[in-house]
Amino acid sequence: MVSIMKKFIVTFSIFLFLLLSINTINAFAASKTLTQGLYTLKDSGLSAGVDYNVENNSSGRAILLIVDSTQLIQELIRFEPN
Repeated sequence: MVSIMKKFIVTFSIFLFLLLSINTINAFAASKTLTQGLYTLKDSGLSAGVDYNVENNSSGRAILLIVDSTQLIQELIRFEPN
């Protein structure tokens, strides 16, 4: 009886390991560089309601100002030089 349990545990462990390791999905997003200027959501090619990671690639300071359709500031982010 103990031998059967050991075989079952080993078989189940191998099955579980294979199941979890085969279904790995790597997701990469294409980076988008925006230069100095004003952009609407449509002009920038970004989507509303999506989280984005933003970084400053320049040697100077940068400011990201997000304004809604009624021209109210929703967010202001200051970036230090890279």
